[in-house]
This record gives sequence, structure tokens and C-alpha cells, in this order.
Amino acid sequence: MFNKFFLVFLNYFLNNSIIINIKSKKFNKNINNSNFANIEFENLAISKNVFLSKKSPYKEYNEKSLEYHNFNWLAAARKIGGIEAINLAKKHIFLWQKNKYSLFSFAWNNEIIAKRIINLFYHYDFFATSSNDKEKKILLNIIAKNYFILDLNVNIEKKITEYSLEVAKSLLLFKLIFNLNTSKIINSIKKHLLRNIDVHGVHISMNPCYHAEYINNLYEIKNIMLYFKISLPDEINYQILNMTSSLIKFFHKNNSIALFNGANNSNLIKVKKISQLSKDIKAKDLHKINNGIAIFENKNLKIFFDVTKPNVKLISQNLHAGTLGFEISCKNEKIITNCGSIEKRGVKKLNYLRYSAAHSTIILNNTNISELGDRKSYKRVPENVLFNHSLNDRYLIWQGNHDGYKKNFNKLVSRKLFVDQNNFIVIGEDSIISTKITTKDILYDIRFHLTPDCKASLTRGKNSILIMTKMNNSFIFESDSNLKLDDSVYVEDGKKIEKTSQIVISGFVNSFKKTIKWKITKA
Repeated sequence: MFNKFFLVFLNYFLNNSIIINIKSKKFNKNINNSNFANIEFENLAISKNVFLSKKSPYKEYNEKSLEYHNFNWLAAARKIGGIEAINLAKKHIFLWQKNKYSLFSFAWNNEIIAKRIINLFYHYDFFATSSNDKEKKILLNIIAKNYFILDLNVNIEKKITEYSLEVAKSLLLFKLIFNLNTSKIINSIKKHLLRNIDVHGVHISMNPCYHAEYINNLYEIKNIMLYFKISLPDEINYQILNMTSSLIKFFHKNNSIALFNGANNSNLIKVKKISQLSKDIKAKDLHKINNGIAIFENKNLKIFFDVTKPNVKLISQNLHAGTLGFEISCKNEKIITNCGSIEKRGVKKLNYLRYSAAHSTIILNNTNISELGDRKSYKRVPENVLFNHSLNDRYLIWQGNHDGYKKNFNKLVSRKLFVDQNNFIVIGEDSIISTKITTKDILYDIRFHLTPDCKASLTRGKNSILIMTKMNNSFIFESDSNLKLDDSVYVEDGKKIEKTSQIVISGFVNSFKKTIKWKITKA
């Protein structure tokens, strides 16, 4: 109750008090040449649509309103250029300020505030070009208000390491431009690196696209610190190189991004550029990781295996319920895949593409391996995800296990993969193990989603499937169980939902251990 009252008071105070005007005098200095952007990941088409639209201020919670409130449209305005674009940009900024959005609205989400500050700084020399002193004062007031609220939020919650690097970057830039002490925020950035990058140099989201954007933010922070001639922590340079060496591995044989945990190929070119910014970096060996996406490659195939140990925070955000799911590509073609994801950042509504059934994994009783939801509705993730690896003369052997179904169905799930180190051969053994004696039959479905470039046909015996690709390569999928083909969907670019097919092995298991064997080879 107190917090609510405080926010109402703060909102009124900041919108109506002269404190911002007083403080802005201290900060009233030249902030031109403050664009430290590295590679722009924003969707310019959406930004342009928002900038030119007359339907302002976008009160509905959707992608356009997100773009409106984070001021990404300033980049589109700058690209259009000219005095008309400048005046329209200022009109939008002043209108946004005039609306005096409640601090309860998502317009004051920390991530959105941070992005808004960054955009106001990066494009200040554009929209302030023809501004008089009065307009510049208002513009500085807007920047100051956003900073004060963001800084206050962070100090109250004292959890900056849990926010995106965008938050830390915006606070750092403000402090440097206005000559404030930066030691605290720089220490926070160091802690942020420790919390958000695992021992393999992979971002904890296990999303290759977020991973690339994180590197991009590190480059921008580096640019900012070098420009203002302050000491650059060794940790930043190290993690740029460390994370880049991991990012290199997350591309398939056809150069597409592996589709895990919300990743898509909408920014493929930009992610590629990030992976190539640091020259002569050796790619990491990720085939024997203890947590994350295991990756192996030979001249014939590339395979990704999801053995991520989820936690509450990750599940509540973007992590998919795809434990033990995998993807395979051969030369310039992708064969087995996850279904992908729709690009709608900031939208709270959950997407069915996050469900277990949208991944090439083992599902029991049509139930997600991890129960997806926001923080309040969080109920279940696997308590244990185990991963072992070994090598023999011919095969790399991966074995992953999880207990995501133990609570609901008293079942453990195991997937053992034998990957030929020289040829395109993958052998699988999927096991469902009961932890209690029961007579109740539990349905299992093992799904193998194919890309739209693959055309599959079932043989007469129902134990094998011929897969033909667009480039006239053929593969044989075999099993000791009956196979069927079903409809599926595929979203590669984050936008277009394509029809495709999936191979499904179904059956029932009770109190006994059930092992299903399958094999995929190049014909």
C-alpha cells in the first residue's frame, strides 16, 4: 500500500515540480556526439511505421506501443532526415512528455526507460539541431526525469545484475555525459557479467540472438568508456572475445541460427556480423558442456542438444520447455529442428511455440516438461537435468536425463545419442523410467520436427521414413516402433509461420522402463 502511495506521489512530483528544471541546469551541457551504437538490432520497418503513424500514443500493450515508448522510432526519423522529420520527432517527444504516463504503466518498465534514455542520447544531435533554448531545456528535463526514475528504481531494488545490460549502459552513459561518479555502476557491470555469462561463455538465456545482442552491448559500453577516457575493465574485453568464440558455434551447416529459447533468424545478418567483429577467434568446443546447448560438428553434420538446467527466472522469461530437444543439419540443409518462435519482445502473452510439443523431444501425456508462466504462476521445472558425454572409436555418446515429469507422473526421461564422428549417422535411445509401481498408462510422444524443405514419406512397414530435401539429398529415419507423420509448423524468421511435417513415435508406458530406439542416416 505504501509503495503504491509513494509511486503516485512520485509521479505527481516529477510531472509537476520544478525539481527537474533545477537539476537540469546542472546537467545543461553539450551532449552532441553521444551516439555509440555498434550494430542496430531494432526493426527499422516497425520503427518507421510508429514514427509516421497518427495513432499516438499507442496505449495498448503490443509491439507498436513498445516501440513507441522506447523511442526506437528516433532511428527511423534520423534515417528519413530533413527538417520535417526533425520537427515530427520533437513533436512526438513533447507529446509523450505531455501525456504524463502513470508510473504504474509499462511505459515506466526499467528496460523501456533504459532504451528510451539511450535513444534520446544517441539521437540528440539530430532532433535538437533546430531547437531553441526553451526546447532544449524541455528535452534535457525529459532525459533527466527518465534517469532519476530509473536510478531510483535500481537503487531501491538493488538488483541491477538482474536487469538487461541496456539498463547499466544507459545509467553509465548518463553519468559520464553529466560528469557524475561512475564507480558504482562500473562495479555493477562487472557483477552483471559474472551473473549473466556461464563458464562456457554463453549467455544464460541460452538464446543465440540474445547472446549476440549482449556482445553488442558490451561493444557499446567499451566505446562509451574509451570515448570518455576512463579505465576499461579487463572483464569487458575478455567477455567480448569469450562470448564471440561461443557465438560462432550456434550456426547450422546452412548458416542459419539454431532455434533455441526464442532465437530466430530475423537478425541473421546482424548476428553474423557480431560473430565476425573479432578476427581470428577460435570457436569453442561445446560438445562436453555441463549445462546449456551441447554442440558437435563434423564435415557431414552438425547437431545441437538441449541439456539446459532451467531456473525460475529464466522460465518466467524466455526459456522454452524443450529439455533434451535437438536440431540437426547436413551440409547446406537443416533437417531436424525445433519449431522456432514469434518475434514479439515485451509482450506478456505466452506463445505455444515455447511448449515442449514444439520441440524435437520426448513429451508425456501432452504436458510441458517445464510449466511455463510468469513469476506468480510458476510451479514446475525439472529439479535435475543431468548430462554425460563419452567417446569411443566411432561415436560421440551424449546422454541427457531430466526429472521434469517425476512430480506429475512418477517418470524420469532419458535420451542417449550416438553421433558418428565422421559420417551422417545419429542413433537415439529414448527411455522413460518409472519411479513408482503403477498400473496407470501414460501416453508418450517423441517428436522430430522437419523443416519445410524436407518432404517425408512413410514406408509400408511403418518403421522407416524417407526424407527428401530441396537439394535432392535423401535421409532414412528408422525406428523399432511404429512411425507416423503429422502436421507441424516452422517459424524461422520470427514472423512467417510455415507449414511443415513432423515424425512422431507414440505409445504408452506404465510401471516398466520403456526404451524406444531410432536412427537417422544419409541415404
